Amino acid sequence: MTVALRIAITGLLLVSLFSIAAPTEAQDIPTLLGTAQTATQQMVNQIRAALAATDVATARNLAQQAVAGGQQAIAALQQVLTLSPDDATRSRAEALITHLQAAVNSAQLAISGPDATLRNSLDAARGEAEEALAEFPPIGAPGQLPSAGDTLPAQTIALVGSLGAALLFIGSWLRRSAVAA
Repeated sequence: MTVALRIAITGLLLVSLFSIAAPTEAQDIPTLLGTAQTATQQMVNQIRAALAATDVATARNLAQQAVAGGQQAIAALQQVLTLSPDDATRSRAEALITHLQAAVNSAQLAISGPDATLRNSLDAARGEAEEALAEFPPIGAPGQLPSAGDTLPAQTIALVGSLGAALLFIGSWLRRSAVAA
């Protein structure tokens, strides 16, 4: 085999390895936190509107909308749990999920419970949702939870690993070619 052919094959192998290690279109932690924070703010607003409603049907309808917002925030935070690079981020996300789940449970109780406990359940849901909202990073701050140290992005780690595997393969291939010649 000629040197030019070996270089061409090596180049194709490298391109294929780098395309495998290319970042996917999965959402990142700051985007997911922004989604969860927005959904939590909407939940708080809907609960406040439900508390201000003058009739039970409107209050329950707004509580139902608040439940949907809370479930959306919980779903985003569960994705943060799977992507989080360290224990501190996972712990913070779990705390937010705990508050939001309590808020959703209280709002669901307001929807299905007796009229006499509607305001109390909504007030409990509002308190938990506001508590969760207070634990998000401030708006304008970097959109990620505090971490215990700097870590490399997953794409960088995958790229370095792929490069190492490619160089190992190329080295052994070239060595075999040299021995055979």
